[in-house]
Amino acid sequence: MNQTIKSGAVRSIQVMIKRRKRSGTAEKARTQREKAKNKGMKERIAEETSVLREHNRDLQVQMKTMFQKDKVPAFCRTTFFYYSLYYARGLKERLIGFITFLICFLVLPCGIYFLLPDRKIWYLVLVYFADIIIFRRFVCDHWKQKPVPLP
Repeated sequence: MNQTIKSGAVRSIQVMIKRRKRSGTAEKARTQREKAKNKGMKERIAEETSVLREHNRDLQVQMKTMFQKDKVPAFCRTTFFYYSLYYARGLKERLIGFITFLICFLVLPCGIYFLLPDRKIWYLVLVYFADIIIFRRFVCDHWKQKPVPLP
């Protein structure tokens, strides 16, 4: 009797192992089908959007040539920096604009002023005046014309 119980227990364990193996192969087959489906979807999406990506590349080339023609400094040619200065919409772009403002009108002039051996107030005024001229020349040269929004 005891041996029958043991053989029954062994048999149930063997059946359970076979079921797990079958479910493992079913799971592998399911994951392979999902991978093939996802690959097909990615290929279809890439094919459908290829025209749009090519159009975006053309627009980027046009934008780059416009910036070079207008002699815009290289650090301003990025859409990230351009939007943060001229067309800030989100918090991140506004924060970049604010940090740029702080660097140009607080950190740079104060850094130069504190490096001077003799600190007089009119030196600070001259440093700020030079900073405004430099900032206008290299970053904000769009005062005469309205900035064109990027595509």
